[in-house]
Amino acid sequence: MGFISSLISTDSSNRFHTLAQLIVNRYYRITTTSKVDKQSAERLVMTTPQPTSQTERREIKAAAAICLFVIFILGPTYLRELVTGRFSTALSAAIPEGLSKHNLDGGPFWMLTAGLVVKIAGILIIAFFAYRLVKPMLRGQVFNMKNVRFLNGMTFGILVWFIGRFPLEGMGNNWASWQLEIDWWFDQSGSPSGELALPYLFVCTLQLFSVAIKRGCKLEEEVEGLV
Repeated sequence: MGFISSLISTDSSNRFHTLAQLIVNRYYRITTTSKVDKQSAERLVMTTPQPTSQTERREIKAAAAICLFVIFILGPTYLRELVTGRFSTALSAAIPEGLSKHNLDGGPFWMLTAGLVVKIAGILIIAFFAYRLVKPMLRGQVFNMKNVRFLNGMTFGILVWFIGRFPLEGMGNNWASWQLEIDWWFDQSGSPSGELALPYLFVCTLQLFSVAIKRGCKLEEEVEGLV
């Protein structure tokens, strides 16, 4: 009887151990699956662009409206000068009848025209990349390497405008003043420091924004790697 009781006790112990092992395995699978699902959900939330809030959309649209307003002011002015051949530069105030193709010959006229064309090209480049930048940001896609390229494109547009405004237009003014024998113009301030500072500040702001987006993209990649 003692032997039989021992067998029954051993069999019951083995069954209890097997049942306990099944319960543990079942709990492990449930908790592991829950953790994996939670991690997958967190990763999906981090990598999927979140909808832009109404406040953010208003701010983005306001910035885009200001940019378009500046472009609409400068664009028609530059086009009118290009069509009529009348230039509005620092030298214009020194000439009673204004600076135009009627009192300019050859080199000065074409130099000023080249500066005007380059400025128009710079404005168009800025407008194009600003439009490309606003579209993904309104969809919540801020930390995107494409946005970095759009910001760099806007920076390039500002530099193009700068070349047309200062080097080309400045040389055209100097050449025209020499041709029209306006010596006293050289003593005036043709390009105030404020005009030089403004595009410089714009370029610095865009590049800082570009660096911030690059850093945000890198942090997202690091978080995805940890998950």
